[in-house]
Amino acid sequence: ALAHWRRATELDEDYFSAHLASALPLINLGRFAEADSVARWAQATGVDLAPLEDASMRFLLSYLRGDREEAYRLAVRGAEVAPTSVLAYQAAREALDTRRFHEALERISAIDPTRGFMNGWVSYWTVMTQAQHALGDHGAELEQARRGRAQYPESMSLLAAEVQAQAARGRLLALLSLMRQAAGLEPQLGWTVERLGLTAVRELRAHGHGLDTWLALRQLRSALEEAAGPERPADAIALAMGFYEAGEWLRVRELSAAWEPRASGAEAFRLRALKALAEIRLGLGDGADVAQWLEADTTAYRFGEPDFWAMRIHAVAGRPDAAVAALRSARASGFPWTLELHREQDLVGLAGYTAFEELQRGIG
Repeated sequence: ALAHWRRATELDEDYFSAHLASALPLINLGRFAEADSVARWAQATGVDLAPLEDASMRFLLSYLRGDREEAYRLAVRGAEVAPTSVLAYQAAREALDTRRFHEALERISAIDPTRGFMNGWVSYWTVMTQAQHALGDHGAELEQARRGRAQYPESMSLLAAEVQAQAARGRLLALLSLMRQAAGLEPQLGWTVERLGLTAVRELRAHGHGLDTWLALRQLRSALEEAAGPERPADAIALAMGFYEAGEWLRVRELSAAWEPRASGAEAFRLRALKALAEIRLGLGDGADVAQWLEADTTAYRFGEPDFWAMRIHAVAGRPDAAVAALRSARASGFPWTLELHREQDLVGLAGYTAFEELQRGIG
């Protein structure tokens, strides 16, 4: 999709719709500064934009400053102006990220994934399957994940969607088959074999499949041992989190301490947070200093993720009010609803805590 829009802007430099549309795949790829520059360029031109272009520009600016509610409203406005535009997809995405699960499913289902701008847009199926997962319809989720994989057989993210559905249903043999398939694919958009295994374990646990979780953990731990070493691996976070899921707190502490000095960006603060969580589990501290450091992070385009990790630290340390405050701060900075919140074993202690449950509940 990005190449398509870039080609269009090369053919016509004044084609504002193509410039603005190119920013959406940049967001999906995590290239936020580039997307921001596109939106600010459009704003700085002072050109009287058409309604769809104006909605697109305002959506991008809202999204990139972390105002997800305003981004949702602007995406919906753009979809109303042009129901066959890329903002129709984005309205579904924003509905999902702001916990409007039924609306997200309705909006994405109204789009044909084989026509127009959606042809080649793998994220269509991500929105579809995650909305179904959030609503608990794992049979439909599995069906749609398979439809997506039929369209994009080399996609690791859609293999992950099938893993999520099968894990929720407790289908261990199917999961093992999917993991073997994953071994033949190249890592894509953050998805690696280790991360898929971690996802399977976390989903099995979240849905109460105790024995299957234990068996999957044995498989995952074997893979982790092969990949772990003194040198920082390509997917250090997945490895450290895998050992964390297995209760290998001392191993997590050692690996995170060894890898963090050679890490950068988000990986560095994630490893520091994992080390703090492991130390709490080992009774070696309460993580308050690391949580405070995370909550003070103001780096651009992190969209509240440091606060999300601070929430985990507070929750494990038995500080529920601080955990909820950190989640509120994360949401205010643009942190979306995510399946990670329902998978996360660190948040088990917040189950039934009213203030936390209200932040998790679907609103539409």
